Amino acid sequence: MKPSEIYLEKVAQGLLIEDEQQFDLLKRLDVLYTKLTSNSNRWFFKERIKFTEDHIEEYISQEVYVQIAIIKGKEKVSTKIAIDKYCNTNHFRDFSEGKPYFYFIDGLRDKCLGKLKNSPMRNKETKDETIKLLQKKINELSNDELEKTYWEIETGEFLSGEQIKELEKNCKDLTKKLDLSNLNKKDVQKTIMSFCENYEKLCQKKYPEAPLPLEILKSVN
Repeated sequence: MKPSEIYLEKVAQGLLIEDEQQFDLLKRLDVLYTKLTSNSNRWFFKERIKFTEDHIEEYISQEVYVQIAIIKGKEKVSTKIAIDKYCNTNHFRDFSEGKPYFYFIDGLRDKCLGKLKNSPMRNKETKDETIKLLQKKINELSNDELEKTYWEIETGEFLSGEQIKELEKNCKDLTKKLDLSNLNKKDVQKTIMSFCENYEKLCQKKYPEAPLPLEILKSVN
């Protein structure tokens, strides 16, 4: 969902009071959201540098950043306090349990190339570059290899079973860093801050005019 859509949903649920200035800011964040989500395939084909781990980390960083930005705007508090309040939300609970990774990995498993080995699409004429890439991959692998290969549609990348295991390991590592029952809250907040900082660095590099309401890099500099 776009940042403004998340905001309106919370307003409809009675969790937030509608504020025109906050909504205008989130509408500007929508532009960045659209660019990030619509350009994935273009990055893959033109630059060939898009990796699945980077993709999911960017997605998670964006989701966390937007949630904290909403809290900051609603409560009129500092970024530090907004992060502290974020730790008490359902979004953080899901994040700390690794659910974004689980959803992503489940989606990958659902796109196992083994499901396409008997598909008529395999040798069908097409002008679609994405389909051509998929056909090429399917036809160069054995049936056994197809059962162990997965397609990440957003990036156009193909992953092996070993790479999915690596994603699962990354998920476990992340949940350990966000476990409030075993860690000092300040350490967890530092991890959250790092996600937000990385998101601002990404925006500065790719979308320098994008609004960054948390102003983390500005405070660091």
